[in-house]
Amino acid sequence: MEAHDQILHGLLDMGQMLLLCGAEINRVEDTMTRLGQAYGAQKVDIFVITSDIVLTILFQDGVELTQTRRICRSATVDFQKLEALNALSRSCCQEPLPAEELHARVQAIHAGHARPLLLFLGSMLGAGGFAVFFGGGLWDGVFAALAGALVRLLQEKILPVFRNAAVFQFLTAFLVGSVICLGGRLFPVLAVDKILIGVIMLLIPGVPLTNSVRDMLVGHTISGLLRLAESLLLAGSLAMGFGSAIYLFSYFWQGKKSEDAYDKLRNDVTASTGEAPTTTAGFCLMYHLPRRHIPLAAGGAAACWAVYLLLRSRIGNLFYLVLLVSIFSAAYAEIAAKYAKAPATLFLIPALIPLVPGSYVYYMMLSLVQDNYIATRRYGLLTAQWAIGLAAGISVVAVVHQILDSPHIPKPKRPSDGDSK
Repeated sequence: MEAHDQILHGLLDMGQMLLLCGAEINRVEDTMTRLGQAYGAQKVDIFVITSDIVLTILFQDGVELTQTRRICRSATVDFQKLEALNALSRSCCQEPLPAEELHARVQAIHAGHARPLLLFLGSMLGAGGFAVFFGGGLWDGVFAALAGALVRLLQEKILPVFRNAAVFQFLTAFLVGSVICLGGRLFPVLAVDKILIGVIMLLIPGVPLTNSVRDMLVGHTISGLLRLAESLLLAGSLAMGFGSAIYLFSYFWQGKKSEDAYDKLRNDVTASTGEAPTTTAGFCLMYHLPRRHIPLAAGGAAACWAVYLLLRSRIGNLFYLVLLVSIFSAAYAEIAAKYAKAPATLFLIPALIPLVPGSYVYYMMLSLVQDNYIATRRYGLLTAQWAIGLAAGISVVAVVHQILDSPHIPKPKRPSDGDSK
């Protein structure tokens, strides 16, 4: 019985770590199922949501165990840990480790930390790059990079004190937004809206929001709804924080007329796809992506943005435009994952970074502060349409991939040495 308990706890440790590193629900359930079968389980039943894992294992000798693991921490995106866990699960499926060693290996991965300097560099590159990407100048990018460093400092020093992520999101947005608005007052040359959009891209819960819709589209309705509620709460806190800063400084700073950043982006494919991979590289550093994968991830972002620019003038419907671009991005991620022998998530999220609708969130927030409810509704609907399009495209590729990998579909046989040609 003790050996069975150790196997059960090892699987729960693996599932918990995958969930906390940002793995999708399908990956968590599939990995735990395969590990359970590798350790001799006759049947494995798993139920995973963002806050709980329920695992029941029926072993070959008739012993059946059930345990629930409560997930108290919020998930963060850590690609290096995710890849290490994926490699560990693959090796265990081929040659199972002793349960105690599996537990020790998982804990060793959990104990790893990214270098703070790289996280600061990633935040600065991400915020500054997006400020320029959305039409800002050099000094806008520099100021946004400094604001990004401030965001990272608050996340490093203050976030561990807060149990409520929404409160931290509001305070961070208000403090950083106030600094940016004050900077716009002191240095009129700065484009405050572009700087705010660059910083918003660091804080907007774009990945959880997209994953929430994706979970619901592939059948994980409860997990999707939980992630959606959490994402909307964080997005609302972000909007209230920046909106409060803009309202507070409205007496001192008169912002320029709002423009739709996506409509005003340059059409020069070479320039835009040059900025997209640079900005994505900053997010790769923030997400602790192994450096050997950064060129493939940044190349995916460049290709994704090039496809968006090529299709934008030909497809008038926003939903179908984003749907097609996200299908391309998800297909690219699957191909890159096969080539690099790594989880597709490592390439999918960076490829979609340029498509996160941060500008729509900003203009929705600004319109609300200005009592322009028609514009608020418009940008809110555009944000929802954009997020659903992204999630739907990812889900299409995921479903096709699952069908092709299904054991019920016969695979073409490879000719052996003895086969006739």
